[in-house]
Amino acid sequence: MARESLDEFEPAEEPTLKIAEKQESTRSGIAVIFIVAYLIIVLVLVFFTTFFGLKPDSVKDFLLAIGSPLGFIIGYYFKSRDS
Repeated sequence: MARESLDEFEPAEEPTLKIAEKQESTRSGIAVIFIVAYLIIVLVLVFFTTFFGLKPDSVKDFLLAIGSPLGFIIGYYFKSRDS
């Protein structure tokens, strides 16, 4: 009797589709967090440069150090969307 009910059972979704959706959602979330954080850092640096006399050369170096990983993360996200 239990055997008959198991034979009639069909899974609602493919597990691979769920995993792919989770991976896409996670990639998207990470990319958005990094972009927002980068924009906040840029605004804070502009504020400090304007009002506290922070040197533009140090700001440039800091943005360059942070911008490179950001470019990698965004590139990875958009590459994964194409495949």
